Amino acid sequence: MVPADGGARMAALSHPEIDVPIIGGFRTTEDSHVDAWRRVCAAHRGLSRYSYEHFPRGRVNWREEDGRYLLLADRLIIETGRHEALARRWRLPLDRLTVARDSHYRTSGLSTLFEPQVNR
Repeated sequence: MVPADGGARMAALSHPEIDVPIIGGFRTTEDSHVDAWRRVCAAHRGLSRYSYEHFPRGRVNWREEDGRYLLLADRLIIETGRHEALARRWRLPLDRLTVARDSHYRTSGLSTLFEPQVNR
């Protein structure tokens, strides 16, 4: 999720499932968030002044054992319901999706963009 037109939009990278190796029982990309962020910045140059940790982020893996998808994400993605947009965008079957907060994916500087708006 990155800023766009006074709000936020999803900056996402994905791979065809067949191209993603199974590692330790999970189909998971070998790309690090640092590598992925370089590719995002190449496509959206205005973001290059930020580190990859500045924005809420996460990852989707597929578990070979039971065919479930695991979405690990920053708490702000989950608490604001943006994980639902991710699931729709990637056509993840909700009956086989587990969503979990992961402290590894903590944003370092943009929490106000994702805090729920309070009516005054």
